Amino acid sequence: MWIGVILVAVSLLGLFFWETKGRECFLMDEVYVAVERIPMGKVVSVDQFKLIHVLRENKVPGAFSKGEKNNLQGKITAQIIEKNQQVTTKAFSQGFVPIEEGKSIFFIKPEWIDARSSSLRRGDIVDFYLAENGIFVGRYPVAFVKDEKEKEVKNEESISQDYLLERTDATSQISHIEIIAELAEYEELRNKAETSEKGFLIVQAMGGEE
Repeated sequence: MWIGVILVAVSLLGLFFWETKGRECFLMDEVYVAVERIPMGKVVSVDQFKLIHVLRENKVPGAFSKGEKNNLQGKITAQIIEKNQQVTTKAFSQGFVPIEEGKSIFFIKPEWIDARSSSLRRGDIVDFYLAENGIFVGRYPVAFVKDEKEKEVKNEESISQDYLLERTDATSQISHIEIIAELAEYEELRNKAETSEKGFLIVQAMGGEE
């Protein structure tokens, strides 16, 4: 009788474990999905995604999984990401910057720039601060990084060029950059630049490099 009671108890405990944790441990993986619909050309943040459990056969190859949260921060969407859609690197820009409807490419004059890194490259996400007081002005994707002859500034070496500290050799010296923004956003930048004592401090945002 006691053996029967023990077997029943073990069975119930096993069923409880399977329904609460076992199914997830043995049949499912955790992946990131969008918590809302995200348009193309948007700079995303990690709070726009959440972890869910999916059956392994339903997991999209290359989907961002647990432990890859920081890799999502600052990416630029290359397509529309629907709500609850799993996300992979293909959903984000790779070497190009898509332009969202209502935005365009705008020129940041060299005289507006007080300081910036020599490692700036196309596809980076940059934060604008007023150099005289450090006030944050805005965050924008970089469409182009040009020299004085309007030629694109690139890396001499292609190996590990996406890592900021590996951008040691450039094809030429940076003169100016062009950003993607709405007209109203650009007008605000221009007004602040023209009334600023020093111009902008341009800082690469974490997770912004492509």
